[in-house]
Amino acid sequence: MVARGDQGRFIAAKFKHFPCLTSSLVAKAMALHEGVEMAINYNWRTVEIESDCKNLAMAVNGLMGIPLKIDVLLANIHLFSRSLEVQFRFVLE
Repeated sequence: MVARGDQGRFIAAKFKHFPCLTSSLVAKAMALHEGVEMAINYNWRTVEIESDCKNLAMAVNGLMGIPLKIDVLLANIHLFSRSLEVQFRFVLE
């Protein structure tokens, strides 16, 4: 995961290995969760978090039902992001 400032400049990066994951949706939801945690830990208050997973972006924004395998992760993401002004976006790679 890479964090960039409002001018697109590098601020921070993080890598985390999630062993035994068999679902790309769960892996991407965990990365989204890590992004929210990174914003909180760095005391950033306004953030945009991007994902290349359209279903995840739609689910976190309430535009589609939440798949059961990520419902707890998304609940935590919403809980943690209450202290932030956050926008979750879908982007093509």
